[in-house]
Amino acid sequence: MEKALTINPLSLGNVYTPSVSHANSFTHSSLPPSSLQVVGRLKDMGFSEAAARKALEDSNWDETAAVNALLSS
Repeated sequence: MEKALTINPLSLGNVYTPSVSHANSFTHSSLPPSSLQVVGRLKDMGFSEAAARKALEDSNWDETAAVNALLSS
């Protein structure tokens, strides 16, 4: 019998939150892989990278809130 993999979200470490002073100076290399994936998913939906990043920054990197903001603009 295979054992199911269980991950404790608290063990994943710090979640990346950009500081205000760096909010407009992102480069691809300054984003952690998980953030790049979120930006990529929004780009796959047809939004520009700049719009995706702005919406994510404004929503504190909440993907659902960012998509809602982009769709309502």
